[in-house]
Amino acid sequence: MDRLGGGGMGVVYKAEDTKLGRPVALKFISEAHSRDPHALERFEREARAASALNHPNICTIYEIDQVNGIHFIAMELLEGRTLDQLLAGQPLTIGTLIDYAIQIADAFEAAHAKGIVHRDVKPENLFASDRGQMKVLDFGLAKLTDDQRSDMTPITAGSTMAGDVVGTIAYMSPEQARGEKLDPRTDLFSFGAVLYQMATGKAPFGGKTPAAVFDGIINRTPLAPGRLNPEIPAELEHIIQKALEKDPAVRYQSAMEIKSDLKRLKRDLDSGPASGRTRVRPRGRAPKLAGESIAVVPFTSDDSDLNPLSVDCTETLINLLSQSSKLRVVARSVVFRYKDRETEPHVIGRELQAQTVLTGHLARRMGRVVISAGLVDVRKQAQVWGDQVTRAAESPTLDIVREMAREIADTVKARLDDEAKPRQGHKEEAEVYQLYLRGRYHLNRRTEDHLQRAFDCHKKAVEHDPMFAPSYVGMADAKMLLAIHGCIAPHEAVPFAHLQVDKALAINPSLAEAHATLAMLLFTYDWDWAAADKEFRRAIELNPMYAASHYWYGYCLSALGRLSDGLIEVRKGLEVEPLSMIASTFSGLALYHGRQFADAIRHFQNTIEMDPNFHVAYLYLGQALYLTGRVRDAVKACEQARSITPEVPLVLGPLGCFHAAAGQRHEAEGIIRQLRARKYVAAHAVALVNLGLGDVEAAIDWLETAVEQRYMWLVWLKMDPLYDPLRSSPRFPGLLQKVGLPA
Repeated sequence: MDRLGGGGMGVVYKAEDTKLGRPVALKFISEAHSRDPHALERFEREARAASALNHPNICTIYEIDQVNGIHFIAMELLEGRTLDQLLAGQPLTIGTLIDYAIQIADAFEAAHAKGIVHRDVKPENLFASDRGQMKVLDFGLAKLTDDQRSDMTPITAGSTMAGDVVGTIAYMSPEQARGEKLDPRTDLFSFGAVLYQMATGKAPFGGKTPAAVFDGIINRTPLAPGRLNPEIPAELEHIIQKALEKDPAVRYQSAMEIKSDLKRLKRDLDSGPASGRTRVRPRGRAPKLAGESIAVVPFTSDDSDLNPLSVDCTETLINLLSQSSKLRVVARSVVFRYKDRETEPHVIGRELQAQTVLTGHLARRMGRVVISAGLVDVRKQAQVWGDQVTRAAESPTLDIVREMAREIADTVKARLDDEAKPRQGHKEEAEVYQLYLRGRYHLNRRTEDHLQRAFDCHKKAVEHDPMFAPSYVGMADAKMLLAIHGCIAPHEAVPFAHLQVDKALAINPSLAEAHATLAMLLFTYDWDWAAADKEFRRAIELNPMYAASHYWYGYCLSALGRLSDGLIEVRKGLEVEPLSMIASTFSGLALYHGRQFADAIRHFQNTIEMDPNFHVAYLYLGQALYLTGRVRDAVKACEQARSITPEVPLVLGPLGCFHAAAGQRHEAEGIIRQLRARKYVAAHAVALVNLGLGDVEAAIDWLETAVEQRYMWLVWLKMDPLYDPLRSSPRFPGLLQKVGLPA
């Protein structure tokens, strides 16, 4: 056998699998590790987990075995060089870097989906084959060296720590350096450190002692990559800096997210003038700006409890301002470099080539939350606008802060974006926008009471300004959602909603929100998928930053059985509004309809942690729990949903079903009486309770009535696992056919 290399864990040899006639690499575990039962058990457990991965960018593990008490791993033999050898202190070309980075991110996405976290991402564990394929080595393998280094040992890229802090020092995440519990985001930080080195030839964190390196990782911002390599596109620098965020909550949240950004960058780099796209600009070149440019500096707060809300407020403002076609908004990953730094706004503006800078501060005063905001003209070095937004709130929530941020964003856009300037005086303009913002806030709460209040707010807005198109859409959304929740009859809601959308499009044919709502009406009530698909695509084309277009479109794709396509669209919506309760819930629903119930349960629980008063997440958590056999837990979850919005049939139907399945027949029958006592009897909800009671024929009878009512949730008949007990009935295919769904 030819020796290929060695390290703290053992030696690697080139060998041949005589049974299968293929070359392999054999990694023999050192004798010291072989004698340590705990180390050996951990090594074998994680090696088996890694061997379950089957991905073209992950080195394949064939088997784990032992010879004469010496343990070894047989794995794929690779021809090429490690990334460390390839770099040799020099940066890669941008094209090669991005190709390799996309492959690495793809490997992480696959491994993280299996629950495997690498924990030691570094150039030595990344291998570039002679064919240009990147391979991740040692995926999931614990670094078990007991080489105890003193604080005076020089740090190199290969220095590995032992004990509870597992990994290579120079590439550790801050949470890894502190010995905290790790999740996949630790790999994304380490990946960011590797990207930095691929782009500059140097690791982002260095020092002569471990203490110095740890301090850099935890407390210091590395030199901007563009300072070391002026050829780096600004967009690539943004990706690297977002991956290197100290706080995991504001870092990339998934490998898929960073891969998407890398792919977009590759597309823009590859596109030439004939494509109609603008080439990605290198560092150091002044961009030609179209329209007003603005940087939203991270908002501050002296109250530690408000710090997370100040981050959310900043991100909400960036997302909202980005929706304007007249504004160029500096990316979040760039402006957050200025977090906790005392820098004059006009200086920040010059550095970021932004013409205006928005600053702000959150405070709590006498039972009210106050957001102060100011707009600085960089050219004049003067504040040109300032205001305060207040709300009564002893304990401010994300929704309150988002509503306030929306008010600020609309005021700023009204000043900077011609399209956002109302045609009336300032006082009337402010009142219309206040009503619109309150309407959107209530709409996003989704309870019956909030939906009615949303409708009232939007109705008052168009009474003040009959040409204000967004509030016609708001009225349509409120009526549509009330019908979907079973609170009013579809024949009462949908024609009215169609009329409001028509009014909005007559005023502004390019209003994405109107096209998205029209698409939902066409799909859920008219059962016209072809027309709905056309409208969804039009909405996304007009404004890809309108999150509802994506998650509604994904919802409809999934209803037709196109689960993968639906999940992609839903996640796009979540990328646009990462802290939106609705977007988060729809992402969990995509997992639920794909029958990934364990993942769906975790997702709904995470959504509830974000907002314990969001009843929709409790509802679908209950459904996922029920389908995993946790019937009593399902009842508790749906009871929690009912405590938030007591009379909504969309909640009562599943709750009655679960009560019946738990043997609580009296409660189930009481819910049927409650449903039948309503002015509009939501037949679909009654059907679900009968399903729980085991009366299949009665359930289908009520679904037949729901079809006659054109109940809007019936588009889920084909895919919702709750209906599984009905699928063997000879009457069920007829129901699908009536709704226009393939049997």
